Amino acid sequence: MPISFLDYEIQEDVYSTPEMKKLFDEKARFQRWLNIEAALAVTQSEFGIIPVEAAEEIHKKCKLQFIDMESLKDEYKVNRNSIVPLLKELKKVCDNKYGQYVHYGATTQDIVDTGQILEVKEILEVVSRDLNEIERILVDLAKKHSNTPMIGRSHGQYGIPITFGLKVSIWISEIRRHIKRFDSLKERVLVGQLSGAVGTRAALGDKANNISQETLKKLGLDFDMVPWHTSRDNMAELGSCIAILAGSIAKIANEIFFLGRSDVMEVREGKKAKISMGSSTMPHKQNPVLCERIVVLFKHIKALSSITVESTIHENERDPRSLWAEWLAFPQMFVYVGTMLSYILDVLNNLEVNEEKMKENLYKIKELVTSEYILFKLGKHIGKMNAQEKLHEIVEKAEKTKKSFRETLLADDVSKYLTEEDRYIMSHPENYIGETEEIVQAVINY
Repeated sequence: MPISFLDYEIQEDVYSTPEMKKLFDEKARFQRWLNIEAALAVTQSEFGIIPVEAAEEIHKKCKLQFIDMESLKDEYKVNRNSIVPLLKELKKVCDNKYGQYVHYGATTQDIVDTGQILEVKEILEVVSRDLNEIERILVDLAKKHSNTPMIGRSHGQYGIPITFGLKVSIWISEIRRHIKRFDSLKERVLVGQLSGAVGTRAALGDKANNISQETLKKLGLDFDMVPWHTSRDNMAELGSCIAILAGSIAKIANEIFFLGRSDVMEVREGKKAKISMGSSTMPHKQNPVLCERIVVLFKHIKALSSITVESTIHENERDPRSLWAEWLAFPQMFVYVGTMLSYILDVLNNLEVNEEKMKENLYKIKELVTSEYILFKLGKHIGKMNAQEKLHEIVEKAEKTKKSFRETLLADDVSKYLTEEDRYIMSHPENYIGETEEIVQAVINY
């Protein structure tokens, strides 16, 4: 019985994707736990801790196809441990009483923590794949619009000219930092856990460290001599990085949302995007639904990330109050960030860029967008502060007399300091873009 947007079957994949749901499916999680138990048993047999025959049987039966799911479901109704019901069912299906060697020397948190890290390994691959694709699309966009002029805005007001390529280049630099950030996470986060009840590995015997290391190696994870049952800074860092990434994706979506407003119309979600965005009562509208959903998902990720940080506070050697809060938060965060990445890829692949509207908006307040240029030109002759006061006077006078900034400026005595080139720039503000081209080219050539 679906009860949330994550598992709706009719109105499905609004805040999720098929890939994310498959990755975090309950049965997929059970299989990860079984994979860990299989790797542990095989390793223990290699070190002579359990019989080889027992390890072979456990390894063979550590597949969901051998587990009675109805019986497992009933067992979870009466046993509130995260993994014991699954272990009981696994023990049942192992022949020759070899099930007694299941989960030998491990503890519940070892399996669930390591299972979570296996999930993290998969989600990091998805994040890396999608970020690299986002980077590629944005680089192509920056190349295409490296010289496309538009108005730069500051405090919500018209500022001075920029290019759309510059705006995109800033997005690219942010995405590239995330690529590096998530890559650097791997050495600290992709570390499994096999430390026993309170971190001593006592039940694993005198070969405990070797067994733990080799088991995790089989799973493609690193080993740390020091247990991290209650040391969750690695998980908090991961949660924080996910939230920061979500913020960057939401920032891009939010900017596209703004630039697509009816009174701006410079950039917007394309009509070819996967999801129809029409209004139920206003046929002329094309709502930026994907960008809106991205921002919504960011808000939830931000809230959930605070739980992962708060969960760094543990008491003693095990503390489920913090641990379970973290375990509950991460799957939602992973699904949401995977969905955000999928949506922004859809948006960017179908983005509509209206160059004519950009130029029209650039010229909307005419020569005023060159006020900074004029300020520094006059400043060379009368001083920057004096020039600023003078231009304030000219702007106010132009507003009161209903004349243009250009006309009012040229009627003032300070206009004698302006060259023909200066007057040309006033009429062609798209030429006042500083080192924009060099910046964009540097980003493209990175």
